[in-house]
Amino acid sequence: MDDESVAERLAHHLWAAGPLADPARTAQALARAGRRAATKLAFAAAGRHLDSAAQIARTAGLRDLELSVLSLLTLVASRHGGYGGSTFDLLERAEYLARTLGREKAAVHFLFVRLVGAYTSIEKDRGRWARRVYERGRASADPIIQAYGRHAWGLYQWDIGNIGEAYRFLSASSGYLGAGHQRREVRLMP
Repeated sequence: MDDESVAERLAHHLWAAGPLADPARTAQALARAGRRAATKLAFAAAGRHLDSAAQIARTAGLRDLELSVLSLLTLVASRHGGYGGSTFDLLERAEYLARTLGREKAAVHFLFVRLVGAYTSIEKDRGRWARRVYERGRASADPIIQAYGRHAWGLYQWDIGNIGEAYRFLSASSGYLGAGHQRREVRLMP
């Protein structure tokens, strides 16, 4: 029997045991099964496993584990169903958890992905998401968070037709962040 079927069987048995099983162990087993399903491009199965893992972690108050699972789940959900209501809810929950756990870079990353989703689905209030990322960038001393903010505001400026301003903001966030006279390349991911 291979590792994949063992992971899926263990997850199923722990999930079926309900409150008799340790919630952390059950959520971790479901997350492993979801990860394995995603690597096989079985996104529907991966989504079910990860959604169950996130619910169990949330109910048990395991916020770090829930955030870890939500990170995977938002990726799977965006690959499987594109951006939509449930994916947006997951992104907003992940952003909230990251922020409350003191992981500001991760929080801004989820917020930025939410912004991209707003543009992808052509939401009317996408400027609101851009402003939230931009304000987070302006308030932060972290150069990565600042770059997220400039990039978000550049996208918004492009969207409303301020091409010069868009160029200025996007150029400022184009992968180089300066600290005095030194410049270094920084990727926009936590």
